[in-house]
Order: sequence, then C-alpha cells, then structure tokens
Amino acid sequence: MRLKYSFSRALLMLFIPWLVSSCTQAQVTDGGDKGGSGSSVAAASACPVARVVAVEGKALDKVSRLPAEMVAYRDVGLYPRVAGFVKWLGVDRGSSVKRGQLIATLEAPELVAQKDQAAQTAQAEAISQQEAGRKWRAARAQAVEAKAKQESDDLTYRRMKEASIAYPGAVVGNELDVARQAAEASHAHALAAVELEEAAKAEMKAAQVRTRAAENSAQALKQMESYLNICAPFDGVVTERNVDEGSFVSAPTGTGNNGSPMLRVQQISKLRIVVAVPESDTAAIEPGKTVKFTVSAFGKRIFQGTIQRIGHALDRKTRTMPVELDVANDRRELEPGMYPEVWWPSHKKQTSLFVPLSCVVTNTERRFVVRVKDGTADWVDVKTGATMDDLIEVEGSLSAGDHVVVKASDQLRPGARVTPRP
Repeated sequence: MRLKYSFSRALLMLFIPWLVSSCTQAQVTDGGDKGGSGSSVAAASACPVARVVAVEGKALDKVSRLPAEMVAYRDVGLYPRVAGFVKWLGVDRGSSVKRGQLIATLEAPELVAQKDQAAQTAQAEAISQQEAGRKWRAARAQAVEAKAKQESDDLTYRRMKEASIAYPGAVVGNELDVARQAAEASHAHALAAVELEEAAKAEMKAAQVRTRAAENSAQALKQMESYLNICAPFDGVVTERNVDEGSFVSAPTGTGNNGSPMLRVQQISKLRIVVAVPESDTAAIEPGKTVKFTVSAFGKRIFQGTIQRIGHALDRKTRTMPVELDVANDRRELEPGMYPEVWWPSHKKQTSLFVPLSCVVTNTERRFVVRVKDGTADWVDVKTGATMDDLIEVEGSLSAGDHVVVKASDQLRPGARVTPRP
C-alpha cells in the first residue's frame, strides 16, 4: 500500500511542472486555424491574470503636514546686575509691559554708601587739582620773574665788564665783582625756579589723573546704582516671575545664566514658528511665501505665516533644515509653546514618474516594480521618493505609460506569462 502511494505522488510531481510549462509556452494560433483556437483560449485562460496600471508622468505638487514649534518673537530673561533685595515689584505673571517701563526696584545700602563715598572722593580730588594748579601757576610766575632778573643781572655785568676794559679805572673792581656775583646768584635762582615750576606742573598732572580716576569710579558706582531699577526691554508680556518683594537676588556668574531669572518678558504680538523641513522638501522653500497651519486648540481653523528665515544647513542626525515663519498675533490668540501642524507645500518643476503605493515591492535584496510588457512579467529596480496622495515617486528604467502590476509581489517571477487587466 505504501509503495502504491509513493508511486502516485511521484506521478503527480511530474505532472505539475508539465502543466505549468504548457501554460507559459502556449501561443495563440492564426484565426483561420479552427482546430487550434479552442486549445489556445484554454491555455490563455490558464495564465495568471494581473491588474495593471500605467506609470504616470507629472510634476510633484503636494502638501505635507509637518510638526512645528511656536515660540515668542523675542524672549528675554531679566537678571539683576548687582546683588540686593527686591524692594518693589510692579508686575506679575501675565502683566503687559511697555518698553522702558519700570517693573521692579532693588535696594543695596552698601552700594549707595560706596557711591556717596566715591562722589566725596572725586570732589576732594577736584579741589586738590585746583590747588595744584594754583601752585603751578605761582611757580611759573616765579620762574618767569627769576629768568627776567637773571637776564637783567647778566646784562649789567657784561656792560660793567666792557666799560672796565674800554676805560680802565672807570669801574671800581669791587663793583664789578658784586655785579658778577649778582649775575651768578640770579642764574642759580632762575634754575631753582624752573625746577619748582616743573615739580608743580607734575603735581598738577598727578592731581588731574587722580581726579579723573575718582570721577570715573563715582560714575561707575552711579551706573551700578541705576541697575537697581529693572525696566522692560520691549513691549510684551511677563510670562515668568520667580521672586517676591524682599527676595535676595545676585548677578549671575560666568558666561551663562545661572539659575532662574527674576522675570521673563516675551513679545507675543508677533510669533515665530520653527519647522524642521525634510531634505526632500527643501527645494520648495521660498522666502516671503505664505504657509498655512493649524493648532489643536482651535480645531480645524486655519492660520497663516510667512517664511522669513532659512537655516541653510541640514541637521546631520534628522536630515532636516530649520525654517522660521513669522505670524502676526495682535489678538493674542496664539501662545508660545503651542505645537502647530504646518501645511508645507512641495513642488518640483521637472516631471517625475508615479505609481500606486501597492506597486512597489520591497524584499531583503531589492526594491522593484513588476512591469508587464507583451504579456511577460519583468522586475524593474526603482528608487522611491516623495508620496503624493496614493501615489509614490519612483526612479528607474521606466517610462510614462509603462504598465506595472498594481498588487505586486515577489511571487510573480521575472519572465512569467501574465494576462494584464486594467
């Protein structure tokens, strides 16, 4: 019994390949051959029937829904420049402020005392400078007077000496010696006066330097005192408050902002939308173009923004490029921190080839479509691109108008006979 079953199974295994071969090699004979017509139709009906669709050639024109982030147009955390205590706080979370508006004051008694002392020091140095200037002017006058007396005594001595030579005995020798000594004394006195003038001048310049230093110090402390007043940097809304009246605050250290700011002010009358655009959609970026978006808080209501800033560089990890849109928000309906969905338009001027998504087969080795030409299946390797509705962009050895199997699979082998059906 077992031998008979094995023999029947062997016959069946031989019959199946013969049947498949007869199906794939069947040819339709001439219409005048009445005897072969029935067998040809039967063979054709035995071939698999596949639904095909024509490859479309069109320009890419689609709208992608991209997630984005909405941020304030300007966002500034206010930190103290000097250490002190919060004396007065005039705003709270949600308060609207104007540019230059006083919103908080600090008090630092030691800073005020340093400023007053510096002012007094500057005043004292200014008085010292005036006194040094007066001494220099007096020393200069004495030097001029000593110089004039030196010249006068030198002239008297020269004339007396010339007269004693020209008219011997006309000038008493003692008088000539007195004149000579007087000239020498005047010369020494003039040199001393010049040295005193130089010393007074140097003292005056030193007093000027000390005065300027004291004034600068006083001005710096006065400027530091002005930091006790915290003003709004621009028109906006206070979105964060981390201090109360009486809180101690100090200036941040280092290059970064340490800790939380006293207050945070954001400009929300105008917002930014930061959207990460995929590499395949970057060609459609046009500065100044209007783009639509929605936010979950307003359901299906459509808002608009304008493309203003382009990153011009792709993120290496996500292969996306940041693009910023400006959004007018005068009515303050939108808020920073919302996550809008941007309707990003994608366009390509050149024509691309598109097939239905189900036409593309992907296995462990390749990605392809099954083209049917003259009733024969053929695998065509493709690269896929953007999707548009239920179509996908493909690139390969295809042409517009080629017929490809709609629901393709790798079970339909290359070279197999297929009966195409639209």
